[in-house]
Amino acid sequence: MCTTSCQESLPERCQREAKEYTEKNCPVKVENNVILDSMTFDRKTLTINYFYTLENELDDETVIDTQADNLHTLMLNALKNATNIKLYKENGYNFHYIYLSRKDNRKKLLDILLKKEDYQ
Repeated sequence: MCTTSCQESLPERCQREAKEYTEKNCPVKVENNVILDSMTFDRKTLTINYFYTLENELDDETVIDTQADNLHTLMLNALKNATNIKLYKENGYNFHYIYLSRKDNRKKLLDILLKKEDYQ
């Protein structure tokens, strides 16, 4: 029988789930012109990182710059309503969304970090 010490901690679980999701599903098109490339987890900061690639008409720094506030609000609302990560939200994890350009050598177009005080 396995004792309590054999059980996976929440950070261990998160790290495993991010790795497994990436290996099994990525890259995956999440909507038009948006591809989720990978998920990672930083145990030191309890941050789940989502790396996206933008393509076609969304792959435009000017478009992203003018819509940054709206995109931040959309991501925050989506996070608040997400039930599949409820346990991580209850434990104060951070959620980091990084959007990269396909055409401009993976240049970072948008970086959104949402912390507990943002979504609770």
